[in-house]
Amino acid sequence: MPELDPSRRAVVTGLGAVMPIGNDFPTYWSNLVAGVTGTRLIRSFDASAFEVRIAAEVLDFDPTTVMDAKMARRMTRFIHLGMGAAKEAVANSGIDFAAMTEDERDRVGVVMNTGGGGIEAIIDGTHVHDQKGPRFVSAFAVPALSGSMGAALLSMEWHLTGPVMTQVAACATSVIAFHDALRLIRTGECDVVLTGGSEAPVVPMGVAALANMGALSKRNDSPETASRPFDGTRDGFVLGEGAGLVVIESLAHALARGATPIAEVLGGALTADAFHISAPEPTGRADEVTDHRLRRADRDLPGMSPVGRLDRPCLGHVVEGCRRSVGDDVVDLVGGDVAVAERVRHRPGLAAAGRLGRADMEGIGGQGPSENLGDRRCATGES
Repeated sequence: MPELDPSRRAVVTGLGAVMPIGNDFPTYWSNLVAGVTGTRLIRSFDASAFEVRIAAEVLDFDPTTVMDAKMARRMTRFIHLGMGAAKEAVANSGIDFAAMTEDERDRVGVVMNTGGGGIEAIIDGTHVHDQKGPRFVSAFAVPALSGSMGAALLSMEWHLTGPVMTQVAACATSVIAFHDALRLIRTGECDVVLTGGSEAPVVPMGVAALANMGALSKRNDSPETASRPFDGTRDGFVLGEGAGLVVIESLAHALARGATPIAEVLGGALTADAFHISAPEPTGRADEVTDHRLRRADRDLPGMSPVGRLDRPCLGHVVEGCRRSVGDDVVDLVGGDVAVAERVRHRPGLAAAGRLGRADMEGIGGQGPSENLGDRRCATGES
């Protein structure tokens, strides 16, 4: 049930993004609204011999603009992208961590999740070992590959000494980040949580493995139309990279420092199919359970202020299926994702970040960042 106590209500006050359609949040949002695609022929390596030659890559991002050059060389791309998005989110929020006391920074947490972490460090380290021998493997290979290193470096950047967490849950990863941030605020453990996810899986091994699984779209001749969730001709998702970070803080903390809330995180639900490593459970029960929990959050929306509600509708709750034919069967069984979205469309305060048809971001909140981020009242759900 959503909280009424301002010190236990979680609001978003800053936004940051490094995405295939924009290396900062304003550019990303403008292109998203305009329908600009981030799916292109792969540029980061020669994919000419690959069955799948398209992906959504971040272009022209220089990690040395957001990190020390030496540290940037030692770390991996998901960390670079996460640092860029985090710095923008902190600046956008107007929060001054440097002005905080040590005790105040003890109440600032970091939750930055990732599905794959620094996968390239494993690949590169193995190649070096095999070609040159163990003495030549980088001493920084293990820190660089660790999924938790992204959140750790963010905490070190601003000397944030509250909880520092990373969870790995494939394409549900960043939805869980919001769930954890909400709990940290609601339980009173934190006043502020730097929250989100970062992913950089566009490497030869990753593309080849997912293509061999039959999960990726093979529309190499038409990359701009390859990502087509809910479409009868969908042949898979598009692998992508990027980072999205937000500053979440208690409403009381935000108002005390004069910040303007952008959105409120009302609640969430986590469920598991416990069925298969990639295919959804055929009855769609997990989706029904999550929808029920979201309805419960929706029931408590009216009359909650001072953060107002926008008239603009949110994106609806959807379910996941890596492989088109299996996923579509579940969509049909639960009444269709469009029908689910339609139910939410008539309840403008309610939204859910879903997982079907991961259009661009493997670990960044399912189908990539949605318009939920711009709405004032959102609940999150995960099936």
